[in-house]
Amino acid sequence: MKIFISRFLISEKPDGWSETNPVSECEVDGNEVKSTTATSAKVFQDGILLFISCVFVLFCPLFCQAEPTYASLSPVPTEIVYALGAQDRLLGVSTTCNYPEDTKNKPKIGDTYFVNMELLMKLQPDYLFAMNSAKAMLGELRLTKTKPVYFEFSSVNDIYGGIREIAKIVEREQEGEVLIRDIKEKIVQNKTNNPQKILYIVQTEPIITIGNRSFINDVIKQSGHISVTDSLNYYYPIINADFAMKAEPDVIIIAYPDKVDFIKTLFPDTPIFYLHKEQQDIINRSGPRVYEAVKLFAELDFPTSFEKGSW
Repeated sequence: MKIFISRFLISEKPDGWSETNPVSECEVDGNEVKSTTATSAKVFQDGILLFISCVFVLFCPLFCQAEPTYASLSPVPTEIVYALGAQDRLLGVSTTCNYPEDTKNKPKIGDTYFVNMELLMKLQPDYLFAMNSAKAMLGELRLTKTKPVYFEFSSVNDIYGGIREIAKIVEREQEGEVLIRDIKEKIVQNKTNNPQKILYIVQTEPIITIGNRSFINDVIKQSGHISVTDSLNYYYPIINADFAMKAEPDVIIIAYPDKVDFIKTLFPDTPIFYLHKEQQDIINRSGPRVYEAVKLFAELDFPTSFEKGSW
């Protein structure tokens, strides 16, 4: 019987080995070793390569999937991606994304109200992270390979759910659990033991505040304080002056202090604090920096740390 043994399986050079023919193989017939031609060896090798190529083509889609790419139309998912350390595959961000600093280097694809479909189709991310409010304008995505993933953050627990969902997509599930644990620990560390009644005003004329369906309302509760509008089952309800005064807040926080004279007239002796841009972002963005929002509210324990009319 004749069998072929590849040169790669021979530990020692058999008789008839040709140094000038490195591609030759050995044919064993009984005790006799004969050199075969390079042509036979090449045919054998080509057959093996063809077989391997066929197997690769058939099974690679199952085992060789490329890492997913994604883009974001909201600062919150963007911050979560960065917090997970998965920003390398973040192909684009919203025009309102400004944290962390590296977001300035990413292509801007739009925001909650507008998306640059031409740029998005050029980038071709596998996923697009967006808020529920953007659903209506993203119908065209059904014609692309990009899959939209929508979020609604109405509470701190919603943030944890969003982190887990994004962590699974970007293949950082372990990092996601570590991030959630870290946020929870920092919230507990910053919680106040001296609760105060807070009136949080989004807009002064008319007075738009927060209801119990608002994310900010939950942050106030997480901080240990009391939102005087927690009984209102809305996101951002409008209240009148009588309601505001009857609530008897200990502190008033005005998110966007454009017109404040009316509020000062209603509450001449109540501390009023105004948010600057960075604080607005921290409090309004229901993302991984939520513990910083809790800390901002908790610091109201120390009114002497602030000058009236500033924070």
